[in-house]
Amino acid sequence: MNSRVFGVNSYYDYRNTRRQHYNQIGAGLESLGRIWDFRINGYLPVGRKQSPFSHPQFAGVEGHSLLIKRKRDFAMKGANAELGLHVDRAKDASLYFAGGPYYLRGMGESTWGGEFRAALDLFHRYFRIEGGVSYDHFFKWIGQAQVSLNIPFGKRWSMTKKPNRSCSQAATLYARAMQRVDRNEIIPIGKQKVVSPATNPATGDPWVFWFVNNTSSSAGTYEDPFPSLLAAQEASFSNQAIYVFPGNGTTQGMDSGIFLKESQLLFGAGVSHTIATKQGKVIIPALASSLPNMTNTMGDVVTLASNNTVSGFNVLVQNGHGLTGTGISNLFTDHNIFIANNPDLDGILLIDPSGQVSVTTSIFSGFSNANGVIGGNGIHVELNPGSLLTSMSITKSQFNNLTNAFTSYSGSGVFFAVHGGTIGSATVSNCSFSNVVNFAEGALIWVSSGNINNLKIFECSFFDINDAWGIYTEVDNGQIDNMAISNCAFANSTGPVSTIETEMFGGFVDNFNISNNIFENIETTSSGVCFTQLWEGTINQMSVAGNAFNTPNSQIFTLFAQPVFTKNISLYVLDNAFVDGGSSPTGYAAKVDMSSGNSGNLCLEFIGNSASPTSNPAPYLFIVSPPATFNRTIGSDNTTNIGQFVIGPGVGEPGTCP
Repeated sequence: MNSRVFGVNSYYDYRNTRRQHYNQIGAGLESLGRIWDFRINGYLPVGRKQSPFSHPQFAGVEGHSLLIKRKRDFAMKGANAELGLHVDRAKDASLYFAGGPYYLRGMGESTWGGEFRAALDLFHRYFRIEGGVSYDHFFKWIGQAQVSLNIPFGKRWSMTKKPNRSCSQAATLYARAMQRVDRNEIIPIGKQKVVSPATNPATGDPWVFWFVNNTSSSAGTYEDPFPSLLAAQEASFSNQAIYVFPGNGTTQGMDSGIFLKESQLLFGAGVSHTIATKQGKVIIPALASSLPNMTNTMGDVVTLASNNTVSGFNVLVQNGHGLTGTGISNLFTDHNIFIANNPDLDGILLIDPSGQVSVTTSIFSGFSNANGVIGGNGIHVELNPGSLLTSMSITKSQFNNLTNAFTSYSGSGVFFAVHGGTIGSATVSNCSFSNVVNFAEGALIWVSSGNINNLKIFECSFFDINDAWGIYTEVDNGQIDNMAISNCAFANSTGPVSTIETEMFGGFVDNFNISNNIFENIETTSSGVCFTQLWEGTINQMSVAGNAFNTPNSQIFTLFAQPVFTKNISLYVLDNAFVDGGSSPTGYAAKVDMSSGNSGNLCLEFIGNSASPTSNPAPYLFIVSPPATFNRTIGSDNTTNIGQFVIGPGVGEPGTCP
């Protein structure tokens, strides 16, 4: 016994991963000799031993279930034993070899393994190079290496020779007593993957999926889908999903429409879908290469309930509307294509919806009006007295081939009709409108009464708008707060109407901004590319700023007050570029007209604008007739603008705004 050193140890270890921090208590026993070492160590995690599940992912479908896989980490308890060998043959260098078995266990997983390591100590153990390798069936091969510099503190040690023990033995035993404890201080973290049915967060039960494929004839499972939408409608319940494959590519089995129930999902297999689960959001990848076709030979294609999602279909609109709902709450629809085969029908028709409505990444084509009754719109949202729609969002969608056989409302890409209700927020963004003709509208906003609190149309494109309006707004007796048309592109349009037209027959508009838009190659015989006509009502503040008007042979911007207009308006026309506007003898790049005998009051700030050509004719015209008043801020003249002015009698000098 006098030739060995025995020791016990106890340690606390801590490890912090991205998902969880772990704690561990370790204990060990070792016997160290001149040549051979023996040691055994145990490791016990304490506290939380596993992380929460993370990264839920689609794992497949089976029967009526959506399967997901999730990952989590967990700490493993264990033990290891080791036999070490010292090889001290050189004065300033010594080798150490050690190896042995280890055992790990955690979360139902266990493994035996073995490890081997070697170390080289140089310069009286001041410098060490060490490497090791281990293998088990759970972690597989693991290699480690390290280089360390050891700097001792304190005075040099000395020893007294004892009987029956040589100086070399004493020195070796002293070195073993000072030898570091060899143990595995890194807490082993295992990774677990679990596959389980996805749970519906609304019910706490597994999601139920009903599958449809018109080439099948069975029970609605993934393996044996229903042959028709009607079968899925009859079998399904609220808070379930209907998943449709394209089948043979026809509307066979999908031509009778479908009535959705509360909180149902209607998914087409040709696109990916994000679904909420209690385990987290999961993306279901596309399970087919094309969208399924659906229609209704007798009426509406999809009759909505509240909290529906409709995604991934070719909706053929032929004898009824595409998606329709009255008094529903919350609709989310994306990646659909709506094709109108007959006039006077809407792609999406919502009467008095509430909550949130979102339409994204969809196509609306061929909608038209033929009988003069409101209809034939891509998206038609109507709010009547007492209804409140919190938010309406239309993004990343295309509207093309729109027409109207009459000069009345219809044939629009987007139509908001507010007749006494309220839209809290309405947004149209990143959309394109093309081939809009014959008195149709890209976007139509009609407020006969009621409110739109925030209306924004931005980053949209309007191309080939011929004999039609790009954006038409009419306010009769309602109110729009914070209306903005910004960062849009308008190009290649002709006809007798304006690209952007706003008419006030009553009511109130506050903070109306037309900013940072580009107008290219637009020729109109109307009162202006951007035309605002005030019959009655109030525009509290209007700004036309930072726009580029490259429009030949057309009046560009016009504000025209009709005889019945009696209100005040503040108008800001700032930093616009007018190119080739008003080239005709009777046209002007910017025209502000208060000459119809009304009694309204105008304060105009007209600063930082440039016109080309600058004269012949003069690009800017300001006119007024009593009892109306026309006043200007300082700088609303040639001092800050490029281009000549025609100033009519009675127009106030710069600085006359109150």
